[in-house]
Amino acid sequence: KFYNFVTIAGLITLNVNFFDEYGKLIVMDFSNYLSSATTTKCETDKYLIELHTQEENELIELSDKSLIIKEKDGLKFGIVFGNKFFSIIGNTLCNRHPELDYMLLIDPLNMKVSLRSVRIDVSKVAESYGGGGHKYAAGFSLNEEKFKSLLKIIINSDK
Repeated sequence: KFYNFVTIAGLITLNVNFFDEYGKLIVMDFSNYLSSATTTKCETDKYLIELHTQEENELIELSDKSLIIKEKDGLKFGIVFGNKFFSIIGNTLCNRHPELDYMLLIDPLNMKVSLRSVRIDVSKVAESYGGGGHKYAAGFSLNEEKFKSLLKIIINSDK
């Protein structure tokens, strides 16, 4: 799903766009709802927050279902692919899966990896890939070599 917000002369327009199970683009226009005289700014804000929260929750559930669990250097970690909400997804999955030392969140479109943990210093993991960060939130950029290295870990290949 992706959202388009536009403000013109004080009126807010909102389109919620997503692809159905057949790959067809669906556009839902909520402009009338958001700009009606009976809708207050507070109601609009609440509605937008609800949409955002719903999208976060859907991505968390999808990420949990597609979670890949691996082990390297004595640490157990989860791997998910995506391109947004890495903090909330990583932290939620770390708390849901106490067996994991950290989460590795891969954004293949932007060639970046985010690391999240509630137990270990992931900045050390990020440093081993040329990145850095904080104790519980770190990351690094991918190049072709690093991406291949991660793929080998994911498919358990030693080659």
